[in-house]
Amino acid sequence: MRKLVALPLRMLAGALGLFEALARTAADVVSEGDLTDERFANLERRVDSLEELVTGRRAGSGATRAAS
Repeated sequence: MRKLVALPLRMLAGALGLFEALARTAADVVSEGDLTDERFANLERRVDSLEELVTGRRAGSGATRAAS
């Protein structure tokens, strides 16, 4: 009787182990996506700040040229 029950239990345990591995992989991918979004947002902020610096310098140099 034990042999009849043991095989299905092993199959179930193997299926659950496979499901757990897939769930962990999916969770890792999702968490990496969050890091990518954060990095992208940081890069956007840096580009915006550089654009402000460049725009500010151009406006300042234009005003200086007009005053000369």
